[in-house]
Amino acid sequence: MDLLRIPNPVPNTPPSKAQGLVDRISAAFRDLPDSRKPGNNTKYSMHDAACSAFSVFFTQRPSFLSFPRNLERTTGRSNVHSLFGVHHVPTDVQIRNVLDSVSPAEIAPLIEAVGDKLKDEGSLEHYRVLFGTIPLAMDGTDIYSSESRIHCPSSHVTHHSDGSVLYRHIAMTPALVAPGEPRVVALPPEFVVPQDGHAKQDCEMAAGTRWIDRWGSHYAPWGLCE
Repeated sequence: MDLLRIPNPVPNTPPSKAQGLVDRISAAFRDLPDSRKPGNNTKYSMHDAACSAFSVFFTQRPSFLSFPRNLERTTGRSNVHSLFGVHHVPTDVQIRNVLDSVSPAEIAPLIEAVGDKLKDEGSLEHYRVLFGTIPLAMDGTDIYSSESRIHCPSSHVTHHSDGSVLYRHIAMTPALVAPGEPRVVALPPEFVVPQDGHAKQDCEMAAGTRWIDRWGSHYAPWGLCE
């Protein structure tokens, strides 16, 4: 179990660049709006729920909270506690319940800021390929799919020939990639959702076009290629 212990910080050691970024993320999550009414359902703060969800990018484990909880049992601390200052680690179901009311628009500026920080520090230079461009991969992915009646006004609806109906939540997820680089840099997503004033159902191509309209001027100077 000694291999799993989180080492104590070395005295007088300056914080790493990553820790500064983590601190910024943690601070942003403290400002998330909380629409819950006071009561037992507020045991987990918006900050703790959001940071616990974000920690999955650090733990790299298929089971969402098994690794930090095992660490907590054996060492009294977990990556979620030490990295983000989380007081209570919720389950994945509790995280979804707490964060369900948060609009993606609240998170997009943070994702943008993380990418900007990486670029400003030169951490994206090794992503550059032909003519100094950075490849941008953009594809749609289902984040929810159900043939039951469980859906919401944001669901994409597909009517099948057999009479069944499929409800989906779809996101366009742009990311910076590079050959031989196992890590990708996520950029703000765009969601396939019904658009005001449009009779036709939204689609991935339309969402991709909206993303370019919204973010193209910001990322074009980076030298991205799709």
